[in-house]
Parts: sequence; C-alpha cells; structure tokens
Amino acid sequence: MIETVDIDIRQHRKEDEACIYSSWLKSYRKSVSLDGVHNDVYFPEHTKIIADILDRSFSYMIVDPSDENHIFGYAVVEHLGKNDVIHFVYIKQPYRRMGLLKLLIEKVIEGFGKRTIFISHLPKNYHYLNKKYNLYYNPYLQRG
Repeated sequence: MIETVDIDIRQHRKEDEACIYSSWLKSYRKSVSLDGVHNDVYFPEHTKIIADILDRSFSYMIVDPSDENHIFGYAVVEHLGKNDVIHFVYIKQPYRRMGLLKLLIEKVIEGFGKRTIFISHLPKNYHYLNKKYNLYYNPYLQRG
C-alpha cells in the first residue's frame, strides 16, 4: 500500500536553493549521460549550469503544509518561447511511490497547456515518463 502525505505546492525561495543544489547534483551524478565525467569536472561545472537555470526558471516546491521548510520534492521548469522545459524533477527518497512525481509533472503540464514539453536532464525513468507524458529530451536546453 502506498502511503500518502498532506502537501502544499509553492514557488521556490532563496533558502530552498541549498536543498535544490545538493539533491540535483547528487541525483543527476548517476545519470548515464555523465559516464566518464570526473567528479572534479562534474560538480563545479554542473553547479554553474544549475545556477544559470535557477536564475531564469520557476520551481514548484512540494512542501509540508504545517512546515513549508520541509521539502518533499520539486520541479524546475522554464518557458522558452515555443519550448517549455522541465529541467529537473526530484522527490526525496522517503516520499517516492506516493504519486508526488505524477502530481508535479501534471501540475507543470497544466501550467504549460497543450504544448510540446522538453526535458533538459535525462532521468533514469525517462522511458516511462516519455511513454506516459510524451516528453522530449534535449540537453542543449540546459543553456538559456
């Protein structure tokens, strides 16, 4: 049986960024698209990419309604003219398999409307997400 939690969704705040950087860098480090990239290259270079993305994007934060500093997960998204982009989606380990990823993606799709949606970072479950939501992977949208 899948557990449930009460949630709120809000925009990210400056104080959320330590959580975003840490989880994004650690989680995405395992991506097959980064095989062969050394840590001393990956961490400083991808930190710059995330900083650039956060400066121009919007983030949906899933939080505990009784404590908005308790983050369950987030989605970093951007409107780029005709291209809408999901840069990164993350759910903390204890809150996975509760439908939060689906909720985030559907919230993003609702906000974007019936447009083509790209993803700029290849998640492990890309094939499942692509089949379900018809997302297009384009890593070149990481740069604005």
